[in-house]
Amino acid sequence: MRIVVEKFGGSILQYSEDYRRVAKVISETLSEGYSVVAVVSAMKGVTDSLIRMSRVENGFEEELKSLAEKHRSVLAGVAKSPYFERAYVEISRLLDKLSKTLWAIRVIGEVTPRVRDYILSFGEQFSAIILWATLLSEGVSAEWFTGGKAGIVTDNSFGEAHPVYDESRKRVRNIIPKTLSEGKVAIVTGFIAESIEGHVTTLGRGGSDYSATLLASFLDAEEVRFYTDVEGILTANPKIIPEAKTIEKLSFEEIIELSYIGAKKFHPRTFEPLKGRSIPAKILSIYSPHGKCTIVHGKCGSGEKEVKAVMTINGLALVNVKGTTMVGRIGTAAEVMHVAKEASVNISAISQPVSETVISVIVKASDADVFSKRLVEKLKPKKIIEDVEVVKPLTAVVTVGCGLREPEVSEKILKIASKYPLYMVSKGLDSVSITFLTNTDSAYLLAREVHDKVILHG
Repeated sequence: MRIVVEKFGGSILQYSEDYRRVAKVISETLSEGYSVVAVVSAMKGVTDSLIRMSRVENGFEEELKSLAEKHRSVLAGVAKSPYFERAYVEISRLLDKLSKTLWAIRVIGEVTPRVRDYILSFGEQFSAIILWATLLSEGVSAEWFTGGKAGIVTDNSFGEAHPVYDESRKRVRNIIPKTLSEGKVAIVTGFIAESIEGHVTTLGRGGSDYSATLLASFLDAEEVRFYTDVEGILTANPKIIPEAKTIEKLSFEEIIELSYIGAKKFHPRTFEPLKGRSIPAKILSIYSPHGKCTIVHGKCGSGEKEVKAVMTINGLALVNVKGTTMVGRIGTAAEVMHVAKEASVNISAISQPVSETVISVIVKASDADVFSKRLVEKLKPKKIIEDVEVVKPLTAVVTVGCGLREPEVSEKILKIASKYPLYMVSKGLDSVSITFLTNTDSAYLLAREVHDKVILHG
């Protein structure tokens, strides 16, 4: 059985014509002799709506009514009788469950992580039902599953659950091939899984991409295709660098690094299931599926000298924790990390010279002042640190490419960067990225220069 996993993101699912477009793509893949597993996200904006309604301090009746009307309207535009009626009943059943849950959390006055995952799972289910009705109305046999019912099992880390690989592989291989062997498309909700105990879990924002690669790996698929609203992954943000172009090929090391820095808003762990497997991934546009695309496959080759992309991350701050009292003291960095954890501050990067007189950490600019204040309150009275300095706002410029492993390539990038004020320089995973922290104006100039002199004309 030749299996292709096709993932359709929320950015391309909003109106009736979008679901018809997806059905057309699936039908074409079937005509090529493949069996199709279609992984769907919630409609554009729906997960955000569910997040708002899950907050007990917010009202939800009007937003829920709007959500119901949106899905019923899209369904009416794609489904024929009797599939419309069947899908309408199924969506209404789910809406009733959602409404009761939203009422319950307001009666109780709180929402647990487990209940929040349950609430957030409805968006993908609505979307899967609409695609199911669309395909049936077009004469394509299909069956839909939640990620959990398809066999993806996780731990109980609600909100960011981790798959239990061996058990998931066994379950998926027992469930999905049966549907495919019957000539049906298997529609699977992305983002959603379930714990061993059967509770709904989610894989984190962007988790639908992760669902797709997990299924591709478990099913030994020939390929996984990500359909979006643009032609593949670009060499840069076209809003900053208009000359940005589609990257034709990326290694798994490169795409994993790009995922971590937010390229295409992929879940950071999206490509982990494919690493070391002979399963290529394509990122392509739903509007021109035969046009330009990015192919992800293989590892960095020896002697590669190409730099593939330069990205910028705005809204950062550098927090410098200073003091000669830190020199030779074991555990100071751990205490800084503990303060960050207590303040719910994520640390993007950390650096310390061998002199041990300063620990520099990168955080969101919006978290910097709170983090700085907590550090002073917690560590200065203990004479662990002497001072805390905050530098903001800053921007990170991240260059990515297997070529950065080669000294002459990285030296060329470093020579360009040396002309700009730099607050931190660091290497990324497998040495396929270099990150420069600088002020925002310099960041855009640096990114443009690297793109022009290294990526386009290197």
